[in-house]
Amino acid sequence: MTAMTMVLVNQRTDEALADRVEVAVTRRDRRKGLLGRSCLEPANALIIAPCSNGNIALMVNLAKHAALPWDCILGAETARAYKPLPEAYRAACRHLGLPPGEVTMVAAHNNDLKAAKAQGLRTAFVARPTEHGPGQRTDLAPDPDCADISAADFVALASELGC
Repeated sequence: MTAMTMVLVNQRTDEALADRVEVAVTRRDRRKGLLGRSCLEPANALIIAPCSNGNIALMVNLAKHAALPWDCILGAETARAYKPLPEAYRAACRHLGLPPGEVTMVAAHNNDLKAAKAQGLRTAFVARPTEHGPGQRTDLAPDPDCADISAADFVALASELGC
């Protein structure tokens, strides 16, 4: 298995992220396979970062309030471009020092995944079915043309990826 991207979160992280932010994630060490290894081992440690149109101060406050284990904060402020503009996704990869194919954009919005996929990122869909209230009609399911992986929540996504 080579250059597999992963998400590793706990239930507390799952709840906070499901309410607030899409996340760009990737493995720190791309040279080693993952079979039979814990996602917590240093060789398989993850980079977890919001890729948000929100500003850095907002993301820091969110991380502090919800004890989110982010390694860095990416997005509009660092890219000087708002999603879904291509530069927002390209800059996230550039700031991580990784090619787009080794970064996974995890989002609840198919248009975000479509834009990320167009820039070469892998994609994962996690629905937020009550984001817009009980009458929500959009982004209830992944668009198969946009999402490489789909999961009911971040814990299920971690399991899907072998964590």
